[in-house]
Amino acid sequence: MSEPTLAEREAAFESAIIAYGIENSCRWFGHKPDSQFTKDTKEWAKEARQYGKPVNLPKLGAVQRSCLEGLKKHGGWCRGCGWYWDTWSNTHRIMDSLASKKVAQVDKGQYTITELGRKVLEA
Repeated sequence: MSEPTLAEREAAFESAIIAYGIENSCRWFGHKPDSQFTKDTKEWAKEARQYGKPVNLPKLGAVQRSCLEGLKKHGGWCRGCGWYWDTWSNTHRIMDSLASKKVAQVDKGQYTITELGRKVLEA
């Protein structure tokens, strides 16, 4: 397996920040909470928020975004609810990917949009 590219490493780090927060992500990547790297990362996030750039918002593909918009429009999704993307199993897979990014949540097979999901659609 080849070494990940810089873009791949940056994407992995941004995903970790979204899921686990700055300090936990820095720790996972080998940096102590009081390290200069962690301090710089906190400062970067603070500056990005100050200038209105979305920080800690998950990146979605076009299909994921469309399904998230469907969740918002229809109030949720479950098997047999009347709408799906291509097939039921494909929609289920996409919904699971949205839940893993915390832009949707699932309870007893019913998927709904989260506040983070609403922020992603507004950005």
